[in-house]
Amino acid sequence: MKKLSCLLIVLLLVLSLFAGCGQEEKAAAGNAAEESTSATTPVENPPSGAADSAIDLDLTQLSSIMVYSEVFSMMERPEKYMGKTMKMAGLYYSLYDETTESAYHFVIIEDALECCQQGIEFVWKGDHGYPQDYPEEGAVIQVTGSLEVYEESAMEYYRLAVDELTII
Repeated sequence: MKKLSCLLIVLLLVLSLFAGCGQEEKAAAGNAAEESTSATTPVENPPSGAADSAIDLDLTQLSSIMVYSEVFSMMERPEKYMGKTMKMAGLYYSLYDETTESAYHFVIIEDALECCQQGIEFVWKGDHGYPQDYPEEGAVIQVTGSLEVYEESAMEYYRLAVDELTII
């Protein structure tokens, strides 16, 4: 019995080491995702037009806490979201990588307190030149597209293949 008590105390101490800010948010995001059916099932939108009816997951209709949780879930379990059409809004940022000589584009989603961020890379389909056709850094944008996987430098990455980009 004494060994079991000691083991439980050690286990609690080890678990408390992992209760930092990032782990609390991960747990909160996981709990929020479990509480909401939208974390595992795409949000069904009422038919408001032909374009909106094709959207499987509309993150613009969720609270900031739920949006952050949903995006966190996308990054943790992307296979559940592959090929689904989704709409989201956030801040636009880009990054130019000199080694690949490519520009990478991101929509940044902030949590409710705006202390943590989760970014999703996107590629804008069609003939769009960078930087002339893209928004200014930090602009609020809304994108609609589907999650896809691509390989670069022998690594797999996930990104949103965007059909529509709007500056809000």
